[in-house]
Amino acid sequence: MSAALKLPPSERDFEVFFKVMFHSVSTWRTAEFFNISQTRVRQLVTLVGDWVADHLPDVGETDLQKQVRLAQHVAANRLEHQYEQVMALWTAEYNPKYLRQATRIALAQARLGLVTGRIHALAADVTAGPLELGDEIPPVDAHSPNRDCSPAASNGAGGRAEDAEEIAASDGPEQMIERERYQRLRSVEGCSLMENRLLTLIANQGSHNPEKVAELEETLSRVRAEKATAELRLSRYVPGVQIAPLDVPREAALQ
Repeated sequence: MSAALKLPPSERDFEVFFKVMFHSVSTWRTAEFFNISQTRVRQLVTLVGDWVADHLPDVGETDLQKQVRLAQHVAANRLEHQYEQVMALWTAEYNPKYLRQATRIALAQARLGLVTGRIHALAADVTAGPLELGDEIPPVDAHSPNRDCSPAASNGAGGRAEDAEEIAASDGPEQMIERERYQRLRSVEGCSLMENRLLTLIANQGSHNPEKVAELEETLSRVRAEKATAELRLSRYVPGVQIAPLDVPREAALQ
């Protein structure tokens, strides 16, 4: 497999690569989603990976250094995906264990020392063209071009589901403001619910399990800090609102 000129991957080729390498979707599931063979998926992942390794910001000249650089960016995007999944679980259940998991993932990202999204930006440069600050962004075309590494995927129901989730391009400022206000209100309500649950757990523990009480109180302090931040962000939508920290005596919490 030798060629004098390597054509850039198509938008669909990048999507195959992202699903397998970043989202941990099996090659079998990916092949089913794009209506191609599993062998084709493996070929595309290898070809796109080689192309990306050649075009990432250069920090070395050897193939080994390029592959290490690619592996670092893949790891950073996997961590980002895990972080998004954990935060979605936190929003749905408000279980403090998800906050602890999110903190560990964030620390792992910091130790890795890479900002996620570089490969996505590289893919956008190739498929949609480079973007400068101040450029007008045209509406997204949902149809992938038929070119380069592979034939176009069939227009099955799978691709349309993602298009339906995108924010409508016709949304005006009022709709955007109302959506943001609703999201911040949900965040405040979720923190309040979590705070009440923690206070109940602390009260039930009493003085029989001081280590557990200390752990719950530490989580409670983090939840209250997040709640205070959420309330401050929400206050811009409530003219004249007065926000004061909730003061619960330690003695009352331990009873």
